[in-house]
Amino acid sequence: MTQRMFVCHAKSDIEATSEIVDALEGALELQNGTLVASSLPGYASDVRGEGELHATLTGAALMLALFTERSTYDPEFVFELGAAWALGIDVLPLLLGATSEADVPWPLRDRPSIRAQDPTAWN
Repeated sequence: MTQRMFVCHAKSDIEATSEIVDALEGALELQNGTLVASSLPGYASDVRGEGELHATLTGAALMLALFTERSTYDPEFVFELGAAWALGIDVLPLLLGATSEADVPWPLRDRPSIRAQDPTAWN
């Protein structure tokens, strides 16, 4: 089974999510179907309940969590993030806009994070 990367994002951040997914595909040689995003057309998994979310996340090796000013208020974002944490999936917070490490839930604050606007962080 091919391991996947799951991009967790707020539904209201679809434009930023699309740009991140495009950048990932341009930089990495990803097999078709290995990159899944919460609700990005063409990448969204058909998650309609906790069973489908569990199955989708179980195949993920990494969750890239896009933290924005809106994401922590999005119940689906918070639920997906918590589910990944509970399943032991590596979560990499990607801080966009004015977000900071303080916006990341405390169980994930000790993990490395990336500030999207910092070009050296991408190395």
